[in-house]
Amino acid sequence: MEFTTILAHTHSGVRWLVVAAALAAFIFFGYGWLAKKYSAKPARILTAAYSGLLDLQVLVGFIYLFTVGINRWRMEHMTLLLIAAVLAHLPRKWRDGAVEIYYRNTFLSVLGSIVLIVVGVAMIDGWS
Repeated sequence: MEFTTILAHTHSGVRWLVVAAALAAFIFFGYGWLAKKYSAKPARILTAAYSGLLDLQVLVGFIYLFTVGINRWRMEHMTLLLIAAVLAHLPRKWRDGAVEIYYRNTFLSVLGSIVLIVVGVAMIDGWS
């Protein structure tokens, strides 16, 4: 099996872990914010898992990008996913503040990164 094939399969497989972590964080922070139920340890674990998996996805994507070659749509895809990864790291900035604001901002950060991921995947015709 070629290295580019391994990278493509890894990039494709890790996305489902990112999706699972994104959905878990979205539900957890959305529910916590609306119901005003807060729990520090699961919040730290979910934000770390989501941002860490997204970082892994970006790293594998970078390696794949420079292995297969750069073109316009790959650069656009990479740019959107980099912005999504930055959004996924923003909750660390709010962790020491008021817990309600942390949950609200983290929920919106996860939502924003999910939107960017969906748009970025759609750009490369990821639905077919």
